[in-house]
Amino acid sequence: MKTANTIQENCGDIYAEAKDINEARAQKAAEADFEDAECTEAESTEAEESVEE
Repeated sequence: MKTANTIQENCGDIYAEAKDINEARAQKAAEADFEDAECTEAESTEAEESVEE
């Protein structure tokens, strides 16, 4: 029974760590998407200004 409890505790630790890693990856991806959107928006604004001239 002690072995089963140890395994269960270790699995819980691994799961919690995996969740943290996935959250960090998701946050990085969201930041990258935001930066891409800013770049795209800036490029669109520059293109519109060029067309107006």
